[in-house]
Amino acid sequence: MAIGLAESLAAVGGFDGPDMARRLADNFEGHRGYGPGAYRVLMALRGGAAWDQAAKGLFGGQGSFGNGAAMRVAPVGVLYHDNLPRLRRVAEQQAIITHTHLLGIQGAMWQAAAVAWATRRGPAATGRNFDALAFLDDVTATAGLLELWYDNAANDIRDLLPARPSVVEILGNGIEAHRSVPAALYSFLAHPDSFAEAVFYAVSLGGDADTIGAIAGAYHGASAIPSDWLAALENGPKGRDYVTNLADGLFAAWQRRPPDPAA
Repeated sequence: MAIGLAESLAAVGGFDGPDMARRLADNFEGHRGYGPGAYRVLMALRGGAAWDQAAKGLFGGQGSFGNGAAMRVAPVGVLYHDNLPRLRRVAEQQAIITHTHLLGIQGAMWQAAAVAWATRRGPAATGRNFDALAFLDDVTATAGLLELWYDNAANDIRDLLPARPSVVEILGNGIEAHRSVPAALYSFLAHPDSFAEAVFYAVSLGGDADTIGAIAGAYHGASAIPSDWLAALENGPKGRDYVTNLADGLFAAWQRRPPDPAA
């Protein structure tokens, strides 16, 4: 789903709901571990449902608060890292294709904000003076007014960082957005000096590790990924080389759009 999101952003140069929904549906492969809610939505989209209506009927009309919209949102954070108001809007718009519950939407907004700030700063900008609490403050301010779940999680992260304990019981590691996005942010903030250490830690938490391990790469860049990790990635039609070229396309899309002077 992250590949489909990035494909759409790169091809269109921004958000286009019908185009993005079509690509998410076209890329659907059931063996990749999609949940039942996502399966229903993607099948509805393939059947012609409107991009902003297909997910509204899930869970008795409440919509899903799973973490799928947050898990895939990193390309939004990269493309709009210098336009934070637009970042929030696009993070929300892409979320409602599959997740219409407020917790699912806000989880995507928080994750996108974290990726954006990681992209804006990076080691070259911060050197060895990374301030985890200032980073957290910037991310929460960018995400805007959040549900109590996320406000409490931000306070928990502030309390946990000095002690660096196991965080699963407090922040969670499940499929719910509000029980995995905070752990993703903590995993990076507790290990800002090493991409590999942040990812190892995220995976060690167990649970929904793909969402939890999604921020450090935006901060450190592709050069920080261990070469043996890259070599082990699948390299089929939409594998390692395709994703590398897709990242170049996303960068080209960013170059084509003017930055927000107020960001």
